Amino acid sequence: MAERIINVRQPAYLPGVVYFDQLLQSEEGIHVIYDNVQYERRHWGNRNKIINPNGPDGWQWLTVPVITKGKRDQLYSETEIDNSQPWGKHHWKAISQIYSKSPYFDQYAGFFDHLYQRKWDRITDLNVAIVGFLNEQLGIKTKTVLASELGTGADFEDKNMRLIAITKELKGTAYVTVKGTKGYIQPKKFEEAGITLLWHQFEHPTYSQFQGEFIPWMSTIDLLMNCGPESGGIIRANMQKPTAQDY
Repeated sequence: MAERIINVRQPAYLPGVVYFDQLLQSEEGIHVIYDNVQYERRHWGNRNKIINPNGPDGWQWLTVPVITKGKRDQLYSETEIDNSQPWGKHHWKAISQIYSKSPYFDQYAGFFDHLYQRKWDRITDLNVAIVGFLNEQLGIKTKTVLASELGTGADFEDKNMRLIAITKELKGTAYVTVKGTKGYIQPKKFEEAGITLLWHQFEHPTYSQFQGEFIPWMSTIDLLMNCGPESGGIIRANMQKPTAQDY
C-alpha cells in the first residue's frame, strides 16, 4: 500500500522547480503551506529569481515589498504587502520584457498580467494564487491546504511534534522533509509516532532556455515560458524517490 505522504513548506513567491518536485512526490497525500509560522526576512516568501541576460550573473531578483517595521514576530499569514510601492507594475514589466520572445510567453501572459494588476494585501494570498496556477499548468493534482486552517495549532515548543501532529491530523503515514531542516529534525520522534520520515532528493533538471546557456534555480515561470505544456513532464522525468537516509 502506498504511503500517504505529507509535506510542509513555508509560502514561496514564484517558487522554483524544487518546490513543485516535492509536491509531485506527495500526489497521494497533501501539501501543507506553513503560513502560521514566523515570517523570515530575505527568504523565499517574498522573492525569487528570473533570467536577466543583463544581470551580473545572468539573473535578477523579483522582490515583493512587505511591511516588517515593528512586526518582528509576525506570521506569514499576517504579513502585509507594502502597496505604497508599484511592485506589481515593476514585476510584470520585468517578466514581459525578458520573456516576451520566449516560446510560450503568449500562452501565460494573460494570467500574469491579471495577477499583477490586482491589488494583493497579504503575501500568503498572492503566493497561494501563484502556486495554484502553476500546479494547474504543470498537471500537479496534489491537494494543498493552509496550516492556519487545520485543527493543529501553533502552540508547540518542539517543531518536530508540531509536524507530527499535522501529519497525524491529515492521516498521513509518511512525512517528507528537506535538506534545510536537518538542523532540527529528530528522526526518532517520527519513528516513535509511527510516521515514516523521508528525505526529499532533488537534482535540478536541465531544459532549453531561449536566452542561451542554461542557468538553474530560477522561478518555475522560467521553465513554463521556455517549455510550456512539456514543463510538468520535465519535472516528472527528473524526479527521484525520497529516501529514509538524510543528506
